[in-house]
Amino acid sequence: MLEDVNDEIPLFTEREQERVLEGEPPGTVVTRANAIDKDGTFPNNQVYYYIKEGTEGQDYFKINSQTGEIATKITFDRETQGAYALEIEARDGAPSARPNSGGQPNSVTKFIRIGIADKNDNPPYFDKHLYEAEVDENEDIQHTVLTVTANDKDECENKSSLLFYLSN
Repeated sequence: MLEDVNDEIPLFTEREQERVLEGEPPGTVVTRANAIDKDGTFPNNQVYYYIKEGTEGQDYFKINSQTGEIATKITFDRETQGAYALEIEARDGAPSARPNSGGQPNSVTKFIRIGIADKNDNPPYFDKHLYEAEVDENEDIQHTVLTVTANDKDECENKSSLLFYLSN
């Protein structure tokens, strides 16, 4: 009779880059970590998921150790920070049979970059508080008198899409 030993290391299968929309409430699911362990029997092939201690993402994301589901702990603002690095670990469920394992389960780590996707949540603003200009009374028609510029903290795909209107 053959008996399975815990000699396989889990392997991650998901993408290394994900996104979550800014302004979403804490608990919003971002992605699901997935690792496969090729050992043949339980608990050798059971995979558990953890966020590595001391990494940037630890304060902002949580992971379900059974399912690998990664969710937010806070509401993000892209204008504050546009991305986070999250180091996750997949660990199998039994002491390793590999040499020099020290009786610890087999494990592997992976970095996932989680980008914060932008919402149009900031108003445009003028680069100056006050614009002033003088023009000669005999100046040609179509002469540029003043250039007014505005910006927006949001990640607009086309910043030139800001529209200007003159009012009294």
